[in-house]
Formats: sequence, C-alpha cells, structure tokens
Amino acid sequence: MPSDYQLIDGFERLRDACQRVNPGVGAVPAAPEADEPAALRVALAWLRALAPARDAAPPERRRLRRLARILTGEADDEVHEAEPRDERLLARRAAWRAGLDRAQRRRLWPLADDAPDRSLAEEAAAWAEALPGLTGVRPWRFLRGLGRPVIEPEMPLRRFLWRLGLLERADGDDAHLRRAHGELERIVQLTGLPAEVLRCLLRWHTGGERELTGGRVCGARPRCAGCPFGELCPFARYKAAPAPDADGAAEALAEAGRRLREGRAAELGEADLLALTLAAGGMPRRAATRAAAELLRQYGNLRTLSQATPPQLAESPGLTPARCALLLAALELGRRLGALALQPGSPITCSEEVWQAYRLRYRDLAQEHFVVLLLDAKNRVIHEHVVSKGTLTGSHAHPREVFQQAVRRSAAAMILLHNHPSGDPTPSPEDRAVTARLRQAGEILGIRVLDHIILGAEQYYSFRDRED
Repeated sequence: MPSDYQLIDGFERLRDACQRVNPGVGAVPAAPEADEPAALRVALAWLRALAPARDAAPPERRRLRRLARILTGEADDEVHEAEPRDERLLARRAAWRAGLDRAQRRRLWPLADDAPDRSLAEEAAAWAEALPGLTGVRPWRFLRGLGRPVIEPEMPLRRFLWRLGLLERADGDDAHLRRAHGELERIVQLTGLPAEVLRCLLRWHTGGERELTGGRVCGARPRCAGCPFGELCPFARYKAAPAPDADGAAEALAEAGRRLREGRAAELGEADLLALTLAAGGMPRRAATRAAAELLRQYGNLRTLSQATPPQLAESPGLTPARCALLLAALELGRRLGALALQPGSPITCSEEVWQAYRLRYRDLAQEHFVVLLLDAKNRVIHEHVVSKGTLTGSHAHPREVFQQAVRRSAAAMILLHNHPSGDPTPSPEDRAVTARLRQAGEILGIRVLDHIILGAEQYYSFRDRED
C-alpha cells in the first residue's frame, strides 16, 4: 500500500500529465446555481441520479429540467409530451414527494448549504433512505447534483483504488462503496485539490472523462507503462491477479448454470442470466457475476440495457466486442420471442390483434419501419415484409414497392403499419397522404387496404377504427 507522501507525489504527476494535454483542467469549476427553488434543485438532482446522461447536451438538460418542474408542480403534465422513460420517472412522483417528508424528519429538508453535524457519507445514506431509487452510487450522484463536494465511487474509480491497494476489492455492497468514498475523501484532504478537480483527474485517468484529450491509462485494460502511479502500484509491479473468490460468486454462478441445464430457468434472476451469458463468452465466472450486477445497476433494467450500443457496453470492465455482441444477441432473441409476429394462416379480426403482435418488436427502434401484412380473402396472413426503413414519405412508401409482393402472392387485402420512434402514434399529414394514395392504388389493383396502423410506445392509431 502506498504511503501518504507517495500518493501526494503520484497525484501531482497525474495533474501535470493531464494539464500538458488539457491546459486549464485544474481550474475550479463554477458552483451550481443556488438561487433556484430548493424543491427544484432536489428534483433535478434526483432525476440526474436515476437517469445519468453520458453527455450534458442542452436537450438532455432541458428534458430533465422540464421533468423536475412537473415533479415540483411548477409545470402541467398536459403540456409535456412524455417519452416512455419519462413516464416511468413521473410515475414515481408520489414516492418522491413522500421522500421529501421523510427527509424533513431526518433534518435533510429544507436544504442547507452545509451540514456540520453530518458527514457526506451519512448524508448520502440518509437521502438514500428517504428518496426512492437511490441505490449503489446514486446517493453520491444525488449529493453532487445538490452541489456537495462529492466524488462518486464509480466502478472505474474503485478499480483504480483496488489496484493501488487502497481497497480490498473493487466490487461489493454499500459498505464497500462507503469505504471507497472514504478513500476518495482522504485523497482530497491529502492532495488539497478541490473535489471537482480531483474527480475530473481520476475520470480522465480511468477513462470516464471523454471530453478531455488523452488519459484512459488505468482503464479496463491498463497501460501501466505510462501510469504516474506505476512505481507505487502493486498491480503494476506484480500484475496482481484478482482477489480470490471469497464471496462464492463462482460457485453461485455454477449453481445457476446447473439449474438452467435442468430446465429451472424460472428460478434464476436477471443478474444470474446476464452473468451466464457473459461467462459463455469466455469471461471468468466471478468477473461475469460482477459485470452483470454492474450492468443492472448502471442501466436499471433489461429493456434499457437492450437499447445500449456496443461502444456504450464496451465501457464496462471485461466486455470485449465479442462479449458485447453475444449479450446484445441474447437480449434481441428475448425481445423477439416476446414479440412473435402473426404467423401465416393467422386470422386478423381487429386492429388490437396487430398492435399486440408488433408493439414490442418496433417499440424501441430509432427508425421508422413501413411494414405490409398480406392477407387472403378470409383476412388470414399470407406474408409479411418490410417495405422501407427511415422517415415515411411518398418515395419510401411508393405503391410500386408496397403492392409488388401483394401482386406476386395473389393477396386479396393488406394491412399497412409503421412505427413512430417518438412513441406518439398521432398521424402526421404525410401519414394521411400516404394512406389515401395507397388506398387509391389498391382500388385500381383490386387489393383492399383494410387499415393503416401506427405503432406508438404505449398505444396505437388505427385509421379504420377512427373512421368507422
């Protein structure tokens, strides 16, 4: 374990290395605005803790501020075109307001700029008990959102502390997170650096600060030769192996695999299934268990995880491109199994049946897909095909492409459907124009266009139902 003086020297070298390629990075950032209503500050901090954005783009900031104003009652939800992820957050509005009452009983609310009788770790634990959803590193993210001088003990930083010998392990429960936070606070006191500056340096060094040039030395695959801490790092000196499986993670995963082989998959949790998938990609069992738990903590649920891109997944330790592809393939198979389309020969009696059959398949896609269901004279499915991908326009839904397969397969009728990535199924003027044009073409060809269904996130629009 390095001494305090060695740590001070190491962080001075780290700051010099960062400033050489990023001049001015050591400046103390401006404090967050404190003149806005306290309830709005709490709501914003809570939303940012539950749904942290990889980038702080203005649209994301505006979205969170709009949600915070709805939570605090400053804005009306009727004017908010909520996305599915926003609706899930707004559904917890009552729990958030009840949490403020609990925070008041714990003397956390109304907000005070300082809490001399309470440490940051105690304050984080108290807010975690008061507000819903503040688990893992989220209590520290929440405090940072309030303007507290906090460095969140995220996984890359914990891994860095473990490699230096300052932590017994990188993963673990809330107790290990508190120990990691304690070490980070101790480094703040040793180096005399502001917490925000030290956080920026550590994230630059471990790969979490993407906006700065260089860095990423102590990432998932460390480059120990260029590390400012190389001389005092046990990992760099001995290439230390991970700690032994003291918590029995490997044995637990082996037991999960045995249950799966015995047909007892229903007994397994989401973390077990994710870990088994990663282990099938060659990841060691203990590392797979740790990576699965971290993925669920980071993304919250499987649906959000399935929407992650390979570069985003690759930021997690141990997830190689091949393992990312294996994980996304498993999630995609599960999504398709839950969204089995109508099979040839299946009769269609109403728009609700089409909605139920295709809603999950197209709910999370970023592009519009224009799909045609070909039917026989008794409205039974003959064939399904995707005509185009992208924005629905006259050129994308030209009658030539729409009716080509219908003529070839002697279809008597068809149902048109496409998704709206925004989640709102309300038809646009272009949707109405395309529908009218294709109906006219169908009348000429003798192929009935029974309906045009627009798939939204939680509801759909049927031209036929609205016209009847």
